[in-house]
Amino acid sequence: MWEIFKPLEWAVSYVFYGIHEFLTLIGFAKGAGPAWILSIILLTVLVRVCMLPLFVKTLHSTRKLQAIQPEIKAIQKKYKGKKDQASKQALTQETMAVYQKAGANPFGSCLPLLVQSPFFIALFTMLRTMQDVANGNAAEYGPITRDVAGQIESTSFFGIKLSDTFGTAGSLGAQITLGVMIFIMCAVMFISQRIVMLKNMPIAAKEGPQFQAQKTMVYVFPVMYIFSGVIFPTGLLVYMMTTNIWTLLQGIWQIKIMPTPGSEAAEKKDLKEEEKREAEKELLKTIDPKEYEILYGQPDEKKQQRKQPSKKKKK
Repeated sequence: MWEIFKPLEWAVSYVFYGIHEFLTLIGFAKGAGPAWILSIILLTVLVRVCMLPLFVKTLHSTRKLQAIQPEIKAIQKKYKGKKDQASKQALTQETMAVYQKAGANPFGSCLPLLVQSPFFIALFTMLRTMQDVANGNAAEYGPITRDVAGQIESTSFFGIKLSDTFGTAGSLGAQITLGVMIFIMCAVMFISQRIVMLKNMPIAAKEGPQFQAQKTMVYVFPVMYIFSGVIFPTGLLVYMMTTNIWTLLQGIWQIKIMPTPGSEAAEKKDLKEEEKREAEKELLKTIDPKEYEILYGQPDEKKQQRKQPSKKKKK
């Protein structure tokens, strides 16, 4: 099964090696050293930059899905409780017709994960076999020759090699460092998912069993990665930390610049824009009343409240 990833492993190895060679040209030392760690970080950034067009496409697809949710719920309500074959078929056909009309893909949100997963597996396999390649017990990866694999294998920080896992770390201090890295990886994943769920989901979508399932997964995925992180090579932990931080920053950018319509973030953005427009109008009224009158008309004068006549005291 893993053989199908061999071509991608070779491609990743060439890009990985090319990034390292570029770093040595701009001043980093050759051989074992921080250039290999930085190469993993830059490889992660390169993968995520290449995925940006897919991210934008997924963003538009998600918005289309959210826009047709009232229609989907109406169809589901129409066939609720009907378990005969004809009703099930009609439910499927009408639902797919709504998707096709809107040009929405119900599985569009899964595309970034599906695209990134092969790179993750390729890097995992490559880093896991570095020790065997260096010892001559495994085949070389294109430019990752036995000598280069030895350099990667010898690269370390805080006494941890890039191929070390939590179980194979040589000291208690190294295991504590890896534990901190695993915690940061999972914490950043949890924060990014929670921010999106709380601030960038339509308010109308925050109800029902589907939202409860999403809410549960926000807690389940980070816990799952705690156990997975124990078997990850250190180099792969660097990759995961980098991609999770990228995801968090990308989510913050989306909330501020392109929030989902109907979400709390979108309402806050609309309110800020309205306040900004009002402030600009008030400034224009002060510095250029004629221009203000051309654009917005005559400013309304505040009507003074008429004073009630005071009653004279009777003698």
